Amino acid sequence: MRIYLDMCCLQRPMDDQTYLRIHIEAEAILGILAWCEAGNADLLNSVALGYEVDHNPHPSRKAFVQEALSKSVFTVQATNYFCTCDDRFLRRAKQMDTGKTKVVSPLELIEVNEP
Repeated sequence: MRIYLDMCCLQRPMDDQTYLRIHIEAEAILGILAWCEAGNADLLNSVALGYEVDHNPHPSRKAFVQEALSKSVFTVQATNYFCTCDDRFLRRAKQMDTGKTKVVSPLELIEVNEP
């Protein structure tokens, strides 16, 4: 399985964890990264992510995302999961035909891949 995490997802573990939803999504993202690190899924990278991380003014967030993306195996292709925490983007994507790319939240991705 190939997974694309957008910048919102990649930075979720660095967000304020006092909100329950953010905390749960952060744990899901860490779990997804662990799947990828264990070889159970391929983390995808993109030029857009590279650009965003290079221009991130927050050193700790930048370092965290760079570390995660250093384990990516492929560049974005047409058939994969696009995982986002951005509610507005997610709503819009679910109303559109995204072809072979399935746009999901971190929690939806976890549900899809439970044994």
